[in-house]
Amino acid sequence: MVKQPTIKDVATKAGVSVSTVSFVLNDVSGQPIGKAVRDRIRKAAELLNYHPNASAVNLARHRTRNVAIAFYEEETLLSNSFYSRVVEGALKQALEREYHLLLSYLKVDYRGRNDLPTIITQRNTEGVLFIKRLVPAMVADISAIGIPIVAIDHYPPSPLVISASMAHRRGGELAAEHLG
Repeated sequence: MVKQPTIKDVATKAGVSVSTVSFVLNDVSGQPIGKAVRDRIRKAAELLNYHPNASAVNLARHRTRNVAIAFYEEETLLSNSFYSRVVEGALKQALEREYHLLLSYLKVDYRGRNDLPTIITQRNTEGVLFIKRLVPAMVADISAIGIPIVAIDHYPPSPLVISASMAHRRGGELAAEHLG
């Protein structure tokens, strides 16, 4: 296995401290670092093919850049043409914002926090997206952990989630008016 270059390797190659490399590569403003030193650090990082460790960066920033999409085990939402488009849209939006989507199955017969996926209990996600159905006790437990929830086309209604629902009835009325 090839050893990946570290921030220390970049610092050594550029002849500066690790903190100076960190300031430059993270674009920290307010540091008295001249253009020549910044250029030398960027060149050293490029020559070494250095890329920051995402886990370390996220830990330092207290961010995971992960969003969970939760499905119930018995549902076939991904094979449903409408809901598969919802997931596709979420993937595109996540990519544009440099987030990752984590897909997780949930048990239908939720009995408590022990039934939550580890990505939620270990706070390895910045939010959870539910599609179609909510289990109120699960929503309450996730909210208590402090993870935001968004629900698409869901039931039952919940004041603990941000939601987007389709106006099926009104859509049917508009179609009937148009055809009539």
